[in-house]
Amino acid sequence: MSGCGCEIESKNNGEHRTLIILLVINGVMFFAEIIVGIISDSKALIADSLDMLAGASIYAIGLYTVGRSLLVKARAAHISKVARDPFALNQTVFLVESSGSQYYPRQVITSKFSRRKKPRG
Repeated sequence: MSGCGCEIESKNNGEHRTLIILLVINGVMFFAEIIVGIISDSKALIADSLDMLAGASIYAIGLYTVGRSLLVKARAAHISKVARDPFALNQTVFLVESSGSQYYPRQVITSKFSRRKKPRG
């Protein structure tokens, strides 16, 4: 049986099945998070849903490359990186934007520190 390529085919089938499962999980999570994020007006959920979409696209590209040549896999890796960069930039912008006063209103922060008892006199 050596040299028949059976072990390569078996490995490809395992990779194919794993990538399909991951693609489905990321796809379901994308739709769940984008819907809940829009309904609840949550930027964090929307940003995470976009990350799930990026992951799903990378798994789809990986699914295409199973069993293909190294050149195709190298090109797919480059495409995956280029596809992932805008989502990473989006999350970075979200992180910087959300660290402002929008999520920690000044009144809440100052009221926690201004609850000191005034001296009676």
